[in-house]
Amino acid sequence: MSGSGRHRFPADDDPCALDLICLYEFVMRWRLLIAGITVLFTIAAAVHAYRSPRIYRAEAVFTPPTWADIEPLNSAVRELGLVPPVERDATEQTQCVFTTGDVYDQFTALLQSRAIRAKLVADGQSDFAGCTFSVQIRGPSPRDPLAPTFATVACEHRSPDTAAEAANLLGEMAGTQACRDAVEYIHRGAETRRLSIERDMQLMRKAAAKRRQDEIARLTESQGTTSSEEIAARIEALRSRTSDDPFIEELREIEQELARVSSIALAPGQIRAATLDKPASIPTCPTRPNVRRTVLGGVLAGLLAGFGLSFLLRLRAISLAQIEH
Repeated sequence: MSGSGRHRFPADDDPCALDLICLYEFVMRWRLLIAGITVLFTIAAAVHAYRSPRIYRAEAVFTPPTWADIEPLNSAVRELGLVPPVERDATEQTQCVFTTGDVYDQFTALLQSRAIRAKLVADGQSDFAGCTFSVQIRGPSPRDPLAPTFATVACEHRSPDTAAEAANLLGEMAGTQACRDAVEYIHRGAETRRLSIERDMQLMRKAAAKRRQDEIARLTESQGTTSSEEIAARIEALRSRTSDDPFIEELREIEQELARVSSIALAPGQIRAATLDKPASIPTCPTRPNVRRTVLGGVLAGLLAGFGLSFLLRLRAISLAQIEH
């Protein structure tokens, strides 16, 4: 010990005494600086927390559709004999149906697309301009094959009403667009099938007209060798015929198929791409800023800054003292 009574050297049997004593003396010597910096940082953090705009978060949960939700879509697919535009093996493609997963995958893809969010902002004008969206897709995994499948749409905004409305509306718009895409696929398939049937009918009519002309030529040639009133009447009947439809085999069946294909009318409102399991409710408490966490961070940052600055000042003092010595 020194003459002033301060412990400068530890006892031989207490190797930690020097560290603890020096630390205590260091803190007591620089306590005002450390406390001042900590107070400043705490005040700055509190001011920042209370002056920052309040951000509210609303979440909506969507689950896959049921088979009943997409049955009108599959009815049209089966009637047209179409194959859904998804990658499957030959066995699954022969079923010619959309699965609930097919429609739900399109829905989740639209949820994560920038186009649907830009459309939401454009339709809502300035109301949704400050919205921040995030989408989480959950489902079975190798670790948890029985996990439920659902999508969570979260929206953050300064207005709690706008946050809840935007979260619900984004899911609704994605579901509507997914249904429109599926219906458009059906309509394109029906239009392609209709044009194919009409082209076949035209070919059949041309072939029937060609057969009629061949029959007239054959009868005319035979009339030159044998005159017969019956043959002349037959030729006249063939020439005066205005339509060959009654004499075309299977034409009526094709016309029925054309009428059936033309009568397919599927609207987006008849199917559903997802089920709103939990609508977004209006939040009552903001998620940001977290005042308690921000103030606590300010206290910790102030303590670290105070200790750091005090340590640097102490090192500088020691360096100067060594130089003077």
